[in-house]
Amino acid sequence: GSAGVGGGGSSGASGSGNGAGGEIGPGASECQLPAPPSGVVCDAPSSARCYYIDAGAGEDATGDGSFDEPWRTLANVVTYYGSPGENGSTPKPGGAVDLKTGDVVYLFDGTYGDVYNYQGYLQVARFRAVSGITLAAYPGENPIIVPSAQAQGIVVSQSEDVEISGIEIAGAWQSGLRIEETDDARVSHVRIHDTDGVDNDNIAGLYVVGASGMDVACSELFDNYDTIDRMLDFSGRHNGERRPQRAGRARVGDDR
Repeated sequence: GSAGVGGGGSSGASGSGNGAGGEIGPGASECQLPAPPSGVVCDAPSSARCYYIDAGAGEDATGDGSFDEPWRTLANVVTYYGSPGENGSTPKPGGAVDLKTGDVVYLFDGTYGDVYNYQGYLQVARFRAVSGITLAAYPGENPIIVPSAQAQGIVVSQSEDVEISGIEIAGAWQSGLRIEETDDARVSHVRIHDTDGVDNDNIAGLYVVGASGMDVACSELFDNYDTIDRMLDFSGRHNGERRPQRAGRARVGDDR
């Protein structure tokens, strides 16, 4: 439906709750975020690092990803294709890092729209073959990913133990958040909406394929592409109104 949850392969979904209004799992009070703490936040273990990205005040060329000198875009933390130039793939910047287990990437307020090419696919961020990383809104901040071209928002591929939290994704192409061939991904406090694309080509706000052990909690998906929204219903009324689905908590995995 227009909530935009899609998937295929070995994925499935199950959950429990009252079912009212498309909600399952915890209610609004259980999903409320705590007040932002004072001081610099870094939830990475001592063996890992925190990186900070600020769409308004950051600099990719001169920043180092620290709290005091953040980057402006996600260009220095995403995964690049091994052969730059193949299918138009974007070369890896000189200052880019390879995320390690335990690393946390924080996004501050602002709109993140810069896209790049990974072997012919456009997206704002792609994380491939990573383990134990987190991409999250900095506490109290509201980052929004809005691709500047027809591109996917965030793609997580062939990875494990990945967390995406507190991020809004709007106006993506084909999928707002795509989780593929990944084990134990956790998605929480995200809002994905207004995803568009080509009809009959697996369009979804959240698209899950070949994944296992996935948790979705305290999130909202709405106004994502649905062919019903492009036509009149039997009453002759245009059926394109906002039809939200709030995901309280759902588990996607190997028939668990």
